[in-house]
Amino acid sequence: MTAPTNIIDLKQFLPPYHEHELPSNGMLDAELPAKVNIRGLTVRELKHLTASGRLDKKVFDNCIKACVKEPIDIGQLTLPDYNFIVYMVRVYTSGVSAKGKLACEQCKNILSFDYDITQCSKVMLLDDHIPASKTIILPRFKTDYNLDVSIVVKRILRKDLVNIENSLRAESEIAAKQNRPLSKYPLTELLKAYVLSIEGLPE
Repeated sequence: MTAPTNIIDLKQFLPPYHEHELPSNGMLDAELPAKVNIRGLTVRELKHLTASGRLDKKVFDNCIKACVKEPIDIGQLTLPDYNFIVYMVRVYTSGVSAKGKLACEQCKNILSFDYDITQCSKVMLLDDHIPASKTIILPRFKTDYNLDVSIVVKRILRKDLVNIENSLRAESEIAAKQNRPLSKYPLTELLKAYVLSIEGLPE
């Protein structure tokens, strides 16, 4: 006679979830909830993060996504929402205590201290709807050239920041090979992720 197999639901061993309001407060066009339930990282997730010896953004984002009970697209999060979730995951994983150091400019002594990270930040919630894009008038074109020029900018999302960081990393590697400073990297490359269009410029 075969002994019955006990099936263990590993979800019951997950850290508890805690409900929080996101900074966007449900005021965006994206399909993001106003509130989410967040938990801390498991031991397995922490080991997965540090397995390669360096922080991989894709692995990190997957772990952060796993810590949110609601199904969300990490890449579609605004930066305030993303940073808030990461912040709360840190709180529920390691607690509120953190260590800091300050160096005296005169005697050069190092002062070590502990502090509560929840006392060093304040979360502001949106109280009005914000569109996915916004038109900004460029005043210098009006005063210098009598032109009504404006740019249409988009809301920066987590995926946009990742693309910018990847572009900078690639350009940094090229700059190192060519023995030139990274400062020559054109700012327009970074603005491509932010500016949707420019209106009012003569052809």
